[in-house]
Amino acid sequence: MLTADLIEPQPQYAIDLPQQKWRWWSGLIFFICVIVLLFWGGWRTIHWMSDAHRLPISQMVIEGQLKYTNVDEIRSAIGQLGRLDSFMLQNVDEIQQQLEQLPWVKQVAVRKQWPNQLKLYMVEQQAKARWNDNALLNSEGTIFAPKNANALPLNLIRLYGPDQRSDEVLAMWHYIDQTLGPKFNVAQLSLSPRRAWHIVLADGVVIELGQERVKERIRRFVGLYPILQKEGREIAYIDLRYDTGAAVKWRDSPDGRSK
Repeated sequence: MLTADLIEPQPQYAIDLPQQKWRWWSGLIFFICVIVLLFWGGWRTIHWMSDAHRLPISQMVIEGQLKYTNVDEIRSAIGQLGRLDSFMLQNVDEIQQQLEQLPWVKQVAVRKQWPNQLKLYMVEQQAKARWNDNALLNSEGTIFAPKNANALPLNLIRLYGPDQRSDEVLAMWHYIDQTLGPKFNVAQLSLSPRRAWHIVLADGVVIELGQERVKERIRRFVGLYPILQKEGREIAYIDLRYDTGAAVKWRDSPDGRSK
């Protein structure tokens, strides 16, 4: 039979040697040096990227259908900001706000494309009406005043009123256009400071709508107009500021009115 001698475990002791302490301190110093080098390298990288001479923005790409805004105007607007920063540090929001000051520009999206390109996506205003003879309205009723407004088609509706109510006037025009239809060619719509509405048709007929129940009076005009046409006379003026009916002035009798 085989037998094995049992060996009792001997106690173990950890002894700090001077060499082990030196290694610990050298590791700490190495770690600190790595951190310092990382910070220094990061600072040098940021300094290098912020140098406009090293990463200048030198190209500009414009996207979007531009009819009234040209490249020279865009370049001039950006130039008013002064010298652009480097590619990495240039604030695109600043460029966007500057370009949206151009009269025909409605919206701008600006982004950077590596390594030196500035990409602009631009949307122009769409003129829906002339406003107070010196400006235009877009589809939201916002006023904008470009210098070349005379280049627009002459058949735009002419709207008049206080600037703070431009959206209200445009909304009323949309209602009138839908209610009257293509049979009536409206040339002007006005809202007075006292909130009275006034229409002028393309043939010169003046329609007074007043301040109250304006939409109801427009519908009354649609029903009344065929009856007036049967008179065989040219209408100069229609006043609908009555509970029922209207006052009519004929062109062939300047002083005469019928109700």
